[in-house]
Amino acid sequence: MTINSRVVKTFLQWSPDAVDVPLPNGLRIQILPTLADLARARKYQFATFIADTSLLIVWDDDALNIITRAKQIESELMQLVWKVPNGEEDQEGKEAKFAISSVEEIIDEETGELGYRDRRPTMLMNTLLVALTLVLIFSMLGAGYRQIAIQTAVDRNYLRMAFVALTPVQVFFTLVSCFQCH
Repeated sequence: MTINSRVVKTFLQWSPDAVDVPLPNGLRIQILPTLADLARARKYQFATFIADTSLLIVWDDDALNIITRAKQIESELMQLVWKVPNGEEDQEGKEAKFAISSVEEIIDEETGELGYRDRRPTMLMNTLLVALTLVLIFSMLGAGYRQIAIQTAVDRNYLRMAFVALTPVQVFFTLVSCFQCH
């Protein structure tokens, strides 16, 4: 099974000269330069990294264990990449924590590359359209209620008041159609 994820690519980019990857559980996964070197991989590690294609190749004697083994290796690799030193609170430890936190602040979450993040602009179009829709709903309902009140006062027929009971249904369908458009 081959795994081509951002975690694998990021780790191999951060340590291009490494020959193996020490995982937190004590396993050291070998890094091979090319896919042609896969024949000389250590068999009982059940995984190897391929440097030129940034792949993680996972195998197992039982096919049902491959997915769980791959998830375990990838989660341990994530722990290794995002590990924060937890030593004593001396000056050196504080400097290391500060350095790691400043690096985390400039890592792009989508690509995994270092750089400054640009703030995304706040989109207010949907908010303005919903507000405009609410203003139109209440003004039209007010105008309709006014006409119902005038006509009821003239002919004393209170059957028109049944339209007032349909107000929640009308508002619901108007707002649902407004939210579906955006």
